[in-house]
Amino acid sequence: MGRKTLLGGALGAVAAIAAACASYPSIEDPDLATPLPPRTAATATTSAPTNDTPPPPPPQDSGGTDDGGADGGADAGGPRRVFVSSALKTGNLGGVAGADALCNQLATAQGLGGTYRAWLSVAGAPAIDRITSNGPFQLVTGEVVAATKAQLASGQLQRPLNKDEKGATPPAAEDRVWTATNGQGQPAGPDCGQWTGAGSGRVGEAEHASSQWTSLVDEACGEVNRVYCIEL
Repeated sequence: MGRKTLLGGALGAVAAIAAACASYPSIEDPDLATPLPPRTAATATTSAPTNDTPPPPPPQDSGGTDDGGADGGADAGGPRRVFVSSALKTGNLGGVAGADALCNQLATAQGLGGTYRAWLSVAGAPAIDRITSNGPFQLVTGEVVAATKAQLASGQLQRPLNKDEKGATPPAAEDRVWTATNGQGQPAGPDCGQWTGAGSGRVGEAEHASSQWTSLVDEACGEVNRVYCIEL
């Protein structure tokens, strides 16, 4: 009698709990449940390459005029390089044109660029008239020799033109230079038969800044001397 009473009471409690659960709203009820956001299917992505290079700046007006073909070595109006040749030559230079070729060969071999002419005169063709730039004229090591073409022909340089195309200073015993040119850039003295090797020729000396840089003494054309080279 006692067991049945206990069992009956337990079964009644279970039935009451079940009835209560049946009346509680279900999570599946669409009116009460909060739906989750839809799941996005995962896919392999390939990012398109992006161009990180900024766009080119707009063209700028330089404010200047077209130089119409300036020489490659220096900008129009910029410094011009000058040097005394490292090569020693007799007065047979192959004419003025041969001396010009020597200057350009030496400059090219050293990577200087530009176009050069030899500081040489012959009758009717002064050295100064062969120079087309107004300067300034500077050594390959950067020091200014003459600020202008007029100073180049003034008889007084700012400093000696005593560096070769490599930036080296010739020894004093070997620094004479064929010129046939006076301090004003005009023909002076003999010119070795227009630099073909005949007779004698006027020389200057690279260690001087006075007019002796270009006009010192006359020497036999069989002697070996240097050549001044000036960038156009």
